[in-house]
Amino acid sequence: MTVANGQLERKQGARQTRQKVIARFETGYWGTNAPLGYKMQTDSNKPRILIRDEPIATYIQHVLEGFANGRFETLVEAKRYLDSCPEFPKTKSKGVHTDVVKKLLTRTVYAGMVEMACWGISLREGHHEGLVDIQTFKKIQDRLEGKSKAPQRKDLNLDFPLRGAVNCGCCDGALTANWSKGRKARHPYYICRNKGCESYGKSIRRDVMHEQFGELLEGMVAPKPVIKTADTMFRLHWDDIDNRKAQDRLNAESELLDLEIEKERIIDKIINVNNLEVTRTLEDRLQKMELDKLALQEKISKCGTQTGNYDKSFRTAMSFLENPHKLWASEQYEHKRAVIQLAFSERLVYDRNQGFRTAAKAEPFRLIEELSMGNTKMVGRAGFEPATN
Repeated sequence: MTVANGQLERKQGARQTRQKVIARFETGYWGTNAPLGYKMQTDSNKPRILIRDEPIATYIQHVLEGFANGRFETLVEAKRYLDSCPEFPKTKSKGVHTDVVKKLLTRTVYAGMVEMACWGISLREGHHEGLVDIQTFKKIQDRLEGKSKAPQRKDLNLDFPLRGAVNCGCCDGALTANWSKGRKARHPYYICRNKGCESYGKSIRRDVMHEQFGELLEGMVAPKPVIKTADTMFRLHWDDIDNRKAQDRLNAESELLDLEIEKERIIDKIINVNNLEVTRTLEDRLQKMELDKLALQEKISKCGTQTGNYDKSFRTAMSFLENPHKLWASEQYEHKRAVIQLAFSERLVYDRNQGFRTAAKAEPFRLIEELSMGNTKMVGRAGFEPATN
């Protein structure tokens, strides 16, 4: 009898605990152990809510933002960044595993949302502060769905930051790199491995290519008067963003209305369909649409706010535009890769005899170059991107 009563009490306790956890999730509060990067608010005078656990939260935020904007092109690059973060938890042998990175990129809690599908709790806005906004999180999911998983390569490191970013001048294939063993020492080279290329197997000294790349960046250093003019143009564009927010809000509200109509249509299909596989597919679509809905709601709410302080937001960007070579001179691999991604719109092409060919510069650098040449035409109201209907 005593044993039976004990079992009954444990079952009742477990059921009550589960009900409390479910109730917290349903009302937008996190109900289980705090995820990595968060901790529970312990102040008894405040609600029990997730708050940032520093510095882990900042590390994860950098990974999320970096993957969304292309700073980290692959999971491996994001992993390498986390490996360099001293306080981020790692395994003894392999550091941070790419599966951990993938999980960080796909957890909705980091966008300020809560869900618990195993208990039937759908995606909803949480009461905690997200590490990134919902629109950034959606960009991450789009990137993950649109590209295949990049293979992990152990040879991607600080030794060869231009690997994969420079094409061969003969065959236009990507140059690879390796260390070559000499009589007394090992030497670093970039090399073309395309067997049909005239330059197949012909090496290029790494230090020579890096020196020429540095010279290319130094050639992009703009005079201070040009930077001042560009700063004025960017500031005008920044101010114009606020003027366009009213129309952006109307467009987002229209998209939200269309989305709600589509959701109702899918729900009707789920009710009338008897096929289990079709039902699951429709439910997956409904889940993605819920994320789209939250992203649109967030966009609408932000359309009524000021863009922010230009000087604070653009100080680092203008410093980079003024002299991109400073970032290239950094000892961090991620900084060197960031230079390549931010300064050029296409892959560079390297000729073994002539060096780098004319590079396709990113839009801000192209604008600065035009200003340096005397073209002072101001940017139109549509901004720097092509106008859309």
